[in-house]
Amino acid sequence: TNIAAGNFNYGFSGDGIFVENNTAGGNSDDVANGIAVDSSGNKIVVGYSYNGGPNTDAVIWKLLPNGTLDSSFGTAGRVVLDQLATTLYSGASDYATDVAIDSNGKIVVVGYSYNNTPNLDMFALRLNNDGSLDTSFNGTGKWAFDNAGGDDKAYGVKVNASNQIYITGVSYYGANGDDMVVVKLNNDGSNDAGFNGGSPFNHHNLLGGINEGGNDLVILPNSDILVAGYAYNGSYNKAVVWKVVGDGSGLSGSFAGSGAYSYACAMDCVAEALTVDDSGDIFINGYSMGAFSNMMVLKLKADGSSLDSTFASAGVYIDTSISAGNGASFGYDIALDGAQNIVVAGRSYEDVSSEFRLAVWRLTPGGNLEGSFAMGTGVFHSSTLAGGPVANDSGNALVIENDGRIFVAGQAENGTPNFDMVVVAIE
Repeated sequence: TNIAAGNFNYGFSGDGIFVENNTAGGNSDDVANGIAVDSSGNKIVVGYSYNGGPNTDAVIWKLLPNGTLDSSFGTAGRVVLDQLATTLYSGASDYATDVAIDSNGKIVVVGYSYNNTPNLDMFALRLNNDGSLDTSFNGTGKWAFDNAGGDDKAYGVKVNASNQIYITGVSYYGANGDDMVVVKLNNDGSNDAGFNGGSPFNHHNLLGGINEGGNDLVILPNSDILVAGYAYNGSYNKAVVWKVVGDGSGLSGSFAGSGAYSYACAMDCVAEALTVDDSGDIFINGYSMGAFSNMMVLKLKADGSSLDSTFASAGVYIDTSISAGNGASFGYDIALDGAQNIVVAGRSYEDVSSEFRLAVWRLTPGGNLEGSFAMGTGVFHSSTLAGGPVANDSGNALVIENDGRIFVAGQAENGTPNFDMVVVAIE
């Protein structure tokens, strides 16, 4: 089994770090939110860039395995798109949040965009391998959803073996506030009539508060869907995992007794991402907020009945590896490597240098920092990736290749100071 040692991969972009700024021409922030790898080892990265409008455009970058932009994709390796909402709005900002690649190598991107109300609409795009919009998807290569006059945002996407697309996020349902939603689209971009009658599945009032939302999802072998996110209980958010039945008709009553498991922290708690191991057990990452914020990983039994008490401390790993003291850490994405170690990307505050560093944690299956990673520390962290005098860097998404190498996409502060999009390769 190949697993990364926790060092920069100098075969990628010369130093293990790809940095991009000013993609949309506005000479300000460029941020990566999602990353995927195709069958040729190319990295597809999505996010946004300021265009000087003043607003932001959704961006898709394609990097070759050596960490250079693929000149055959879009314009010199980049696709920049705007006005992706249901109604065109010239002052719109557009944000790409996640990406998946289907079995035909087509690129599925989700996010949100301002319409002319202006409120936010969630969108999905499908691109061909050369970066052009795939017009076999909804006739234009684009799909957008505006529910009830409020904000609708897509945060996570997965594609099944039939190339049907599952999206989770947040949608406004009037008096109910924000609901967690799951949308299922057919390969041609139409709503799947067999999933909740062709409408998005929505859920609200899980914990007695109004707002809840989904950040990530996993499609299980039986087509049920696990969603990670949050729900408000009237005082604080709790981290939540919902299990939606495959036809979208409701929550699965066999999971956690009610179809949803919630975890409370001292204050706010958010589940940002989740993954499932070979036994069906569920790993959830995010962060807890108390006196300070800390990256956390939960291990939940497959049936949602309880946390696995054999993992870390009573089923919960709370990070204090770098941020002990007056610091903070946040986890934004999670994956399992070939040895079933848990790998988390995020950011962590370093007390000594007073800076946020891009961080990657690796935990053993039992929930301890993995001692062979990153010079025995279990945590890879790097700062000033874009040359800024003080680091304010973050790993927002990760992907692990079959050879064990880890690729993390996010942002780093430059000397302007603005954010540059970064991709870090770890071997």
